[in-house]
Amino acid sequence: IFACDGHLVVSNMSAQELFSDGMVFHNPRVVKISGPIWAPATRGSDGRAHVQNSPVFQQVWEVLFQDGTFRQHDWTLKLDVDAVAIPQRLRVVLGGHKRDEDGRYNSLYIQNAATDTNGNLLHGPVEALSTAAVEIFATRANKC
Repeated sequence: IFACDGHLVVSNMSAQELFSDGMVFHNPRVVKISGPIWAPATRGSDGRAHVQNSPVFQQVWEVLFQDGTFRQHDWTLKLDVDAVAIPQRLRVVLGGHKRDEDGRYNSLYIQNAATDTNGNLLHGPVEALSTAAVEIFATRANKC
């Protein structure tokens, strides 16, 4: 992610704790949230396993909305900690989407997997939201 035009790491650990081995070549932007990031899995009424991680993601998205620097970029990526993203490839893939009359991308949400291995929706190690989509989400996140 550090080869992207911008980045924000949200974690329950500080930058010093995350990058104590000195492997990062610059000072990454890290915002520390409270509480554990690990979330338990339970079985829903459909019998499928569901990770109960909504509270963590609510904190992360609130940090992003408050930070506001997503507005300086065409796309916001949500990456799982073990995901690999290649910015040059993402620029090609995402750059092919239609822009509106103001040159902005339409409101788009793109995920790399329709469902997870348990058949759950809205799951993906890499998810991309256009700036317009993040703006809509920011105004309506309390309804999700």
